[in-house]
Formats: sequence, C-alpha cells, structure tokens
Amino acid sequence: MPLIISLWEADPSQSAIIGNKAAGLAELHRAGLRVPKGFCVTTDVHAFWRTQDALSDDIHTQLRNAYAALTPPLAVRSSSPVEDRADASFAGQYQTILGVRTEEEFFAALESCWRSAASDAARAYRKDQTGDQQADAGVEMAVLVQELVPATAAGVLFTLHPVTERVDQLVVNANYGLGESVVSGRAEPDTFVLEKKTGKAVEKRLGAKRTICRLADRGVEEVPLAAECQNSFSLNEHQLAALADAARALEAHFDMPMDVEWAFVDSTLHMLQARPVTTGAEAYYTDLLDDWARARGLEFDPEAVWARGSPLSGLPLSPLYYSEMAAFFSDMFPRVAALHGAQPGKRKSFRYFRGFSYSDVTFTSAADPSGTIKPAGFFSPSWRANIRLGLRYPATLAFWCNIDAYYRKWNTEWYPGIETNRPDYATADAAVIQRFIEYIEAQRRERSIFAALGVAYASDYLALLAHLLERWAPGLPDDTLGVLTSGVSDSLTHDENVEMTALADAAGALLSVRQAILAQRYHALEESADGRAFLARLDAFRERRPHRGCPDRDTLHPRWGDSRDILLNQVHAMLSLGQKADPQAAHVRTAARRRVREEEVLRAVRRGPFGFLRAAIMRRVMRQAQRYWIQRDNQRHSFDRYFFELRQAYRALGARLAARGALAVEDHVFFAAKTELYDCLAGQLPDMRLRARAQWRHDWWHRMKALEPPPFLKGNQPYQPGEASGAAGAGDLGGVGGAPGIAKGPVRLIRSMSELGSVEQGDILVTHAIDPAWTPVFGIIGGVISEEGGILSHATVLGREYGLPVVIGASGAASKLKNGDWVEVNGTGGTVRRVTEESLPAVDAARG
Repeated sequence: MPLIISLWEADPSQSAIIGNKAAGLAELHRAGLRVPKGFCVTTDVHAFWRTQDALSDDIHTQLRNAYAALTPPLAVRSSSPVEDRADASFAGQYQTILGVRTEEEFFAALESCWRSAASDAARAYRKDQTGDQQADAGVEMAVLVQELVPATAAGVLFTLHPVTERVDQLVVNANYGLGESVVSGRAEPDTFVLEKKTGKAVEKRLGAKRTICRLADRGVEEVPLAAECQNSFSLNEHQLAALADAARALEAHFDMPMDVEWAFVDSTLHMLQARPVTTGAEAYYTDLLDDWARARGLEFDPEAVWARGSPLSGLPLSPLYYSEMAAFFSDMFPRVAALHGAQPGKRKSFRYFRGFSYSDVTFTSAADPSGTIKPAGFFSPSWRANIRLGLRYPATLAFWCNIDAYYRKWNTEWYPGIETNRPDYATADAAVIQRFIEYIEAQRRERSIFAALGVAYASDYLALLAHLLERWAPGLPDDTLGVLTSGVSDSLTHDENVEMTALADAAGALLSVRQAILAQRYHALEESADGRAFLARLDAFRERRPHRGCPDRDTLHPRWGDSRDILLNQVHAMLSLGQKADPQAAHVRTAARRRVREEEVLRAVRRGPFGFLRAAIMRRVMRQAQRYWIQRDNQRHSFDRYFFELRQAYRALGARLAARGALAVEDHVFFAAKTELYDCLAGQLPDMRLRARAQWRHDWWHRMKALEPPPFLKGNQPYQPGEASGAAGAGDLGGVGGAPGIAKGPVRLIRSMSELGSVEQGDILVTHAIDPAWTPVFGIIGGVISEEGGILSHATVLGREYGLPVVIGASGAASKLKNGDWVEVNGTGGTVRRVTEESLPAVDAARG
C-alpha cells in the first residue's frame, strides 16, 4: 500500500486511505475540472506517527521528495475518511494551513493536521453525528497537500439555494484574493443568486468586503481592501457563467447537490474542494421525480401556495406512484378542460414534499369537485356546458344518458384485453413488461376521460337534484339530498362489505378457525379440515378481488392478491372488534329510509300546476343522480384493478433490475421515478445511479412517513395562509358535509390501515383520507372526519351506507385534534365542534 499518492493519479474509491476531501478532488480531476497539483499523505502515515510519535527515515524521505515536486506556496489540509460525506460534512472541524513555503513548515503543518483529528471540537462533532461512544479515541487522518492557487477572486458555490432549497438556482459567495476570507467568515462577501440553467443573475448583493486574504512572505495575511474594490463586485458575468457551467457539470457527475470552494486566477477557474450539500439531498432527489413536468414544459411557480393532498392521494405516496400519477393527472385534466373549450395552463399543479403530494391552491377541476353541492338548475353554467359538450362530442352525450351501459364494457372489452396482453412474468423480459405497462396506461388514460366526466356529471346531477328540491319541495329535512343517495343498489363496495362480513362470520362460527385467526397463527389453519375449507373460501374471495385490501391506490402497497395474510388480518380485525353492524341490514334500513323519503319528495312535487310532469322529471333526475353516485364509487374497483396490474408489472421490472444490480432489491422499484426506470433500461441512466437514488429515497421515505407534513407550503417552506373558513357555518373546524347525521364521541386518529385495531366502539375516526378497505371499523365507529376528499369521495359513500355522519375537507384536523378529544360531528352542516364529556348524555359520557 503506497504511503503517498499523487492527487491526479488517485482513485476516488481510495477514500478510506486518502480521505473524502482528497477523493472528492480526485473525482473532480477525473470529471475534467481543473484541480491544483498535489499529493495525498495516506492514513497509514498518520497511524505510524500516532503510535510511534515520530516518522521513520523512509517515510520522512518519501515526504521530502513529494514536497520537492511541488512549487510553493502550498496548502496543507486534513482529509479525513469521515468528513465531507453526504450525511455529515465535518466542515471546519479539522485543520487547513495555507501559504506553506519551506520544508520545515510543511512537516509542522502535517503534524497540525494530524493533531486536529483528536481535537475536542472534532471529537464532539463526530460523537454527535455518529453516536459513537468511542468518538474521543480519534480517527485515522489523511493529509492533502496542493500548490496554492494565487487567486484574484475566490469563494464558495452551492449548486442549489441553501436557504430556499430551490434546485433551479445556485448561490455564490465571493471576495477578491484567497477564499479564506469567505470560508472563515471574516469578510462579508458578495452574494450572487444565479439561474442554474442559464447562469443569469437573478439577485446580486454587494458585500462590504472590508478585508481580503492574500499570500505573504510567511503564510497568508489579512489586509484591508481598497475602497474602490469594496464598491465593485468581485466577479464579472463571464466568471459567473463559468461557475454556473461548473455547477451543472458537478451535479451531472456526482448526482447530488455540491458545496464547492473555488478560485479564479483572472479568468481561469480552479476547484479547491467539493463535498455534498448535506441538507440539500431531499430537495435534489425529490426534484428528479419531476422530469414529467419538465417534459411537458410545466413551470414551477416559486410564489405558489401549495395545499397538502391532491387527486393523487392524501396519504404518503411512493416516488414511483407520484411520478406516474402526477403526469397522468397533468395530462387528463387539461384534456377534460379542452373538451369544454378551456385553455390548459402551463403551470405545474402538483408537487411532492416529504412523501406527500401537494396541489397548487389555484388548481381546480370539474373532474374532481370537492365542497358542498350547490343547487344548479338546467340553465346553470355547468348544465349549459354539458349540453354544448354533448352536441360537440356525441359520445359524451351517450355516456351522459346511460352511464351503466358504458361501465358494462369492463367485463366485455377492457378486462379481457388486460388478460390477453398480460405477460408471463416468469419468462418475460423487461421490454415485454414495459409494453404491458404502457398498454395498461393507454387503456386507463382513455377510460379516465369518461371517468372524469362521470365524476363531473355526478356532481351536476346532485346539484340539479338539490335545485329541484329547493324549488319544488321546500320544507323537507336538510338531510334529504343525502338520504336520497343512500342505500342505492348495485354498489360494488356494498357487495364487498357483505362478502367480507360473511367471511368473518364463517371464521367466527368455527372454533379452531376463530382461535387461530385471533391468535394470528395463520399457519395453523392448514392443519385442520375446517381451517383448510375456510382458506379455500378465503382464496376464492381473493381471486375475485385481488386488487383490494390496501390503504391507497399506490402501487407500493401489497393487496389481497399479493398476500393471503392481508385479508386474514382484516378478518382478524373484524373478529377482534366485533361486527356490531351487519352491512346487509344497514343497507336494507337505509334503502327503506330512502324509498320513504323519495315518496315524500314526489308527493310534495305533485302539488300544484303540472305536478305529474314535475314528478316525472324529479323521478328521472333522482334516478340519474343515484346511478352516477353509485358508478362514481364503482369505478374505483376497476381502476384499482389497473393499479394491481401495474404493481405486478413493476415488481417484475424491479426483479430484472435487481438481478443486474441496478436496484438493491426488487421493491426499490417503487422508489424510483418511472422516467428513471425507463432511462436505465434504455441505457441512458447508469445502473449504479438508479440504485443509489432508489436506495436514498427508500431510506428517506420511511423516515418521512412517520412525520406530520405541513398543511401548506410556499416554496419549500411551511406556510400559513390563514384559517380556512368552513363551507357550512360555525364550528371549531370547518369542512364539508359528506354524509348526513350528527354524532358525538372521542377522537381516534388513524393514519394507516395498520392502526385500525386501536379503534373502539363510538370513536370518531379522524384521518387524512378514507379508503373502502377500512370497512371493518365502520360497524363500530360513530362518525368520520377526513382532511381530504370531496362530496363524491369514498368516505361519503361508506358513511351513507352505514348511516354515519361524515365531514370531509376538514383541513388540519389530524394536527388540531388529539386522541381522546370529544367532538360533535355534524355531517349535514359540515362542522366539527369540540364538546366536553360533562355536556354529553350519561350513556355517552360513560364511554370514557
């Protein structure tokens, strides 16, 4: 093992013996950037010196010869294997000596660097960063020796904005002379904020620059700067452009944001040090997920305000799902808008922050209405737009008039096409799997236009129904609109709930099966005839619905089709909680209540002129509103099937990439952008780069998902635009009434399906968003408060089916309410009011 290595010949992978600072400069040299000549004194020399308290004659001679090959003055710097890392920089913890001119000074500088490894400051920082209780024992230290650049201007470059974390900007601090005045903070430098892409200055701030550092006869000295120089910028446009070029080259080479020390000798740029920006990795690796936006020319508005949650989801999202679905919705919504003659904007509407999706608060779409249903008659703008659309595109008129016929195509055309094109994942190569992914995407995108129209039409029919009730049947109860859309037939969610209940009842009726499931000893089910019979029934159910059973659509999450245990866990939850409400009985009750209310409505409408004609119109509008209401929820099942198919395809793709080393494990495929996967398969992204990105995001995502993200952002910072007013009246929390009724009870915060076991009888469930897979608890809870979702969301469908009050769009509920808080949920008025146990009826207060 050599004791001294030329910097220009060093291998960056030798960081364990030359230190990360030297390894970084060796990498810069390989990348074609100008690096001052020098050599590395390896950690073996330090180890010898530390144990012997001296250098051998041979080592001394080698050091003298290496020194003689350089032209003084020199810079002598510590280069520890543990500094300048992506997770810890150790900036300023070790030693740098500038202006070394003699052999005696050189050896003294070496010893100074070695001693810095055991300094109190370095030991404390090392212990804080690593948690190593033996940190005070010191570390091995390499030393980097280079010719000192006689800089005319020098400073520091961050390849992303260190304050705002904008990855499209870079920041430069600069002063005349050597960079020590900037690095040490002894002079106020000039500051430049540049567009990374062009190098154009977006901000210039003149620093005081009262002093500069320059070479002296012995070392360096700090001297006053002439007044005329203090009043002028230390860099010109050509130098700034050179730094922008270097920033882009650095990020392209290292694939991470960098903190760089540099120096100009007139117009020639030298790189003195480069290390990862330890706090910028999140912004950098998140931005790489937005290649979909750049490909579409969608601009990021730094002044935009972003609200947590989006049509993608209100729950934590995997990077793959975000990158695919943000692109999908950014294509779909403009297509729907274009059908109505609107011009799509060129601004990015969705973003990813700490594992969650956010929407630009100005983003609205008729394809995903949220908020209260406001009465709207036949001559309202929305209905006039529907009529114009039907005349312009007759296919939409046919869909408008008979949504049931359209959705029957799932069984006759769409799903058979999937089965025909699905590859054999045991033998298919990556190209075949890619083609299937794109087949699914093409079908999903084409169907989604009509699905989006269906959501809009559902809202419009409800608005029309509300209008007719207001005009023709005034005086009916406030919950009439909700009652009329409850207990409707042909709900796939209801059918699934009934089957799930029957499955749980079957398990509960067999003692050995019940005991095995309650003990979560699922393997024991294979050991008895009853257990095997139950598993056969359960597997038949899974085969019919392999796409269900996950907390969200995200392809990251396993479904019933992936694992028998997922469905067994839901049966376990139902047995543990006790199924207090039979979904079939609940459906019968709500359907009966609906039919009674329908007759009340029709009786009221028949009174007065043209009563029978008005009743016929009302009956038709009621039926259309009910059919759209149900199909709005039913379409979730077919789209969930798409995501199940995509999950299987991406896992197979991940297995191919993992086999060649491009991913650490196959499931890391969910932590790469779709564009990254395709680029890697096309040879445009190196395998090791994809692997590193996916690994970083995997580790980061699992840390982030446990944190509560801010409800609003401006730029990359939390933002509070002011309390959002509720859509309906006063209350401690404003929201939107999603399912009628009023209930009081204790808050139970639930963030994922895995926490459902903590729910108790009468709890008010508070969450970001609801999925139909949460069905087991709807038989025992008292009501629902959801931060996300619209009037047509799945939470409202489940709430109406079970007769539970639901408030949706209650922004900040999960952070403002705590477990055990008592609240009153008004699903008719859309409010949440805090109450005390003392104010409750004795039967409620006894709940504790």
